[in-house]
Formats: sequence, structure tokens, C-alpha cells
Amino acid sequence: MQRFINAILTGAGMVTAGLTVLVTLLLLYEVVTRYFFHDPSMWSLDFTMYAICYLTFLGAAWLQKEEGHVRVEILTAQLKPRARAFLTGVTSVIACLSCAIFCWQALKLTLSAYQEGEFIDGSIVVPRSLILGVMPLGLILLCMEFARKAWHHFQTFRTVGRKAVKETKEIPIL
Repeated sequence: MQRFINAILTGAGMVTAGLTVLVTLLLLYEVVTRYFFHDPSMWSLDFTMYAICYLTFLGAAWLQKEEGHVRVEILTAQLKPRARAFLTGVTSVIACLSCAIFCWQALKLTLSAYQEGEFIDGSIVVPRSLILGVMPLGLILLCMEFARKAWHHFQTFRTVGRKAVKETKEIPIL
């Protein structure tokens, strides 16, 4: 199961990387056509905005897996490894629950847009559900990754606790 989730997250990361390159090239194309040829494209900025939505939600879980999100470690750096593992496990559970709630709301919003047949008007007319649909997908991946991190940190908490107890028993008491 771990390999399967890792493969999905790696795939999402690769899609994110590809979209990042595509967005960069599209923005370059837009700048060149607008300022050098005085002929801006009508579609590239709309596509870029939609792609950034996909980048955000598909890339978040992969970034979490790679430990790439910004952290403030003022408190946790002062803690012992066991307390740090417990606190990180608790914050991972809270993040998992938050993502689950947001995922549920995003899914309701996406299904509503699909059932109502809503479209986003612009230079590219796109079903709103197609753009919103990446939100529940990305959030469920992020939820799974936070759950895996919580499990790992609580296992570390238990393991570090056992080692500390063994070390205490091995020290002779005078």
C-alpha cells in the first residue's frame, strides 16, 4: 500500500513539474506576443490560472511527502525526540482532519457545479467542475499523506519511549 501511495504522489509531483514548465512557457509566450508583437493571446492567461489551481492541489501532497513545506521550529527544536514525535504526530492528525473537512466541502462544491452544469466564462469556456475537481483529489492525497506522517510519528514516539525505558533499566542504580 505504501508503494502505491508513493507512486500516486510521485505521479502528482511529475504532473506538477510538467505544469510548472508549461505555465512558465505560456507566460513567456504571453509576454513576447503582448510586448513585442502587440498581439496578446486571449487564452494563455486563463489556461495559466486554471493550471495554477492544479499545481497547488496536486503538488501539495507530494511536497508534504518530501517534507518541503515551510515549518517554524522554534518550539519543536527545543523538545526531546520523543516529545517532538508526539507533537508532530498530533499536528499531523489535526492537519489530516482539516484536509478531510475541506475535501468534503470541495467535493460538495464540485458535485454541485457539475449537477448545475456551471461553466466559467472567459476566453476559454470550461466546466467549473473540471477546475474545482482537482480540489477534492488533491485534498484526499494530502489527507492520506498527513495520516501516514501521523502514523510514522506515533510509531517513532512509541519506539523512542521503549528505548528510553530499556536504557533506564540498564543503568545500575547505586
